[in-house]
Amino acid sequence: MHIAVMAISDRNSTKLRSVAGAFVSGFKAMGHDTEIFFNADARLSLFDFVVICSEPKGIGSDIGFALPRQLSQGGSLAGKRAMAVVARSGLMPNKALQKLMALMEKEGLFIVQSQLIGSASQVLAAVHAVPLERP
Repeated sequence: MHIAVMAISDRNSTKLRSVAGAFVSGFKAMGHDTEIFFNADARLSLFDFVVICSEPKGIGSDIGFALPRQLSQGGSLAGKRAMAVVARSGLMPNKALQKLMALMEKEGLFIVQSQLIGSASQVLAAVHAVPLERP
């Protein structure tokens, strides 16, 4: 399966990059063709599955402006199966995950799983839990 992992945030911390990198490593270990993106481009429409990793902008639940702007430039994403991931930080990470999911659904992505990740070590369990194949 061809999988895209996007790591986009206004903060763009090392924690977010390590979580996204762990997703890429986990999917590659399972035998999937996986690429990481730090900026959206039209090639995203060629992938079978998209994992979008982000983090809150500050200590609240605001996702920021970078992700909505990037997703709108990601080509035709309508109907793509996707996973929403928020790197746990701030005071309201659950609300940040809800905002990320609403933003993804607005772009037409079909979210099959969502996850809060505190560290890269939690990614392996999340990778194995993702329903990549259609039921």
